[in-house]
Amino acid sequence: MEQIEFFDSDNFMFFLASQDKRMAPEVQMDQYRMRELDHQQVNTSREDSTSVISYSRVSNPLFSRMEEEYPLSHVPQLPTRIRAKSTSKKGSLKFCRRLCKSVVPLLERDAFSMKVFRYFGTLMATFLGHLDGRFINRERFDIVSKFIFHRIWKKHRELLACTHNNKICLVTQTEWDSFFGSEGFLYELEKAAGELGEVLDLVVFNDDVNREIFKCLFRKSMFLLNVVFINSIIYCDLSKDEKFLKKVPNYETFSLIVLEPWLCKHYNHAREKFALECCNRCKICRSGSVPPDFLYRLQRTRIKLEEVKDFYQRLGQTNIVDMTEEQVNEIFTFWGAQLSI
Repeated sequence: MEQIEFFDSDNFMFFLASQDKRMAPEVQMDQYRMRELDHQQVNTSREDSTSVISYSRVSNPLFSRMEEEYPLSHVPQLPTRIRAKSTSKKGSLKFCRRLCKSVVPLLERDAFSMKVFRYFGTLMATFLGHLDGRFINRERFDIVSKFIFHRIWKKHRELLACTHNNKICLVTQTEWDSFFGSEGFLYELEKAAGELGEVLDLVVFNDDVNREIFKCLFRKSMFLLNVVFINSIIYCDLSKDEKFLKKVPNYETFSLIVLEPWLCKHYNHAREKFALECCNRCKICRSGSVPPDFLYRLQRTRIKLEEVKDFYQRLGQTNIVDMTEEQVNEIFTFWGAQLSI
């Protein structure tokens, strides 16, 4: 509680004099001493927040007389506010680590990953048909595509490991974008595959224009595959892991930010609130980068999240490894439509 510092006020001196004129001479005599005490006790008052006036019992007859006429015993003491300890400061880190823990092993098992990459290869074959191109080795193309994707996620896992960075406590906006954002993922793809030489060596084109178009389509399709892989793991694996749900009880918030990665920088990890829904005082709420229509866009994303949850519930798949090729086709179709909106 802040100190009430009124002894240097002429108004208060007049108040004392009007209450008891007999005190006026003493007030004048002790005014200088009181100023000194006031100066000395400013620092003391900051250390003792439970006292209204920490120096009310200094050996001065004026203070004793004041306490008799204006006792402080009835002044209510405000309870000390203890800020609740956040349990989710590292929630984003735990979420991404758990995701990596699922993605990398699944890529190393053929049960689910080969179904995904067979569909991916079929999609690319369709593009080739419109670009007068053809595969030299279709099976090798699927394997190389999978290898590039695996390389990206192994790097993600290393980035979040304590052995790589023992001071990491949350996932930054840039890191989140590299996991879930289009531009961030395409940047990681470029670092992992360069100019896609490994892929283009397995495809033949009649002209360079079609070759460049195919490169663009391959990159965009790889991002679609990334979205399919991530969300299928979130809703078919993470959401059923009780141990994970106890560690990250607000995992749905991060699932929401996966859908719209730009929301990450507008999320207060300590308070577990988005900008403008938090306190209107923190740097997240007061950031100049918060869009004017932020709350509207946030609400639209929440509606989208419910649609995604409904889709996976209708899919009725309890084990991601046991997904059929038809279900994989449904998932690609669903996310292709979502990304085109």
